[in-house]
This record gives sequence, structure tokens and C-alpha cells, in this order.
Amino acid sequence: MTVRERRARAERPESLHPAGELPRNPTGEVRRPGPPEALGR
Repeated sequence: MTVRERRARAERPESLHPAGELPRNPTGEVRRPGPPEALGR
């Protein structure tokens, strides 16, 4: 992995994830599809 890829992953962790793994936001919780109110915000 190049430094550029590492920086991109640090900035946008959800953009680079192994196939079959759910994207996660910076806090580490799984992002679920749907409107924000579905997440209880």
C-alpha cells in the first residue's frame, strides 16, 4: 500500500474496505443504509 493510499484510507475509511465488509464511519460503528432518522439521530 502506498502512502497516498494510506492517506486516502485515513481520510475516507468507508471508501476503501474489503469486499463483503460493511463500510464504517470514523467512530467505528457500521453505517447502515437509510435516512438519518432511521439511526435515531
